[in-house]
Amino acid sequence: EAGALLSALQAAVTASTGCDASDRAEALKRESEGSDAELAAAALRRRQVSMAHLETQVGAASILCAPSAYSTWLAQYARRLAEIGDKARLQALCEQLLENALPTSSGTRSHAAASVAASLLGETRPPRRPSPLAAPPAGLDVRKLLRESVLPALLPQRRLQQLVAWLHAQLGE
Repeated sequence: EAGALLSALQAAVTASTGCDASDRAEALKRESEGSDAELAAAALRRRQVSMAHLETQVGAASILCAPSAYSTWLAQYARRLAEIGDKARLQALCEQLLENALPTSSGTRSHAAASVAASLLGETRPPRRPSPLAAPPAGLDVRKLLRESVLPALLPQRRLQQLVAWLHAQLGE
């Protein structure tokens, strides 16, 4: 009885798709093998949209002067950057936040200070482009924000330990 039911089911699948189950399985296998590049491109687009969304949320929280929302979105942004291993953007983010904590007389960090930061991280390239994120809302303790929102996102990632050490040194810990 079970065999007859299985045969009837296979006949129904064949009638509705125009091919038997084994042909359909082969077609699905060929389809999945040929789409590795397409899947990679789709994953890249999703990651870019996700990063843009997080940057927008952080910027919006800053504009709205919402410290708790800024802290939450910044933590998610830092966690995402750490997951994908984007050391350059994380460094730029930390530098931008540190600049907001201790602005220089001109309001920006000197080229010499940027060179020292790059050399501490073992980099020979010029300093990175600044993060596209807006400055934190007024009254928000940036050092506390780095310590409680950004640093925990970096700690689990071994490849970011130089950045963690540099950030600890900047925070005076």
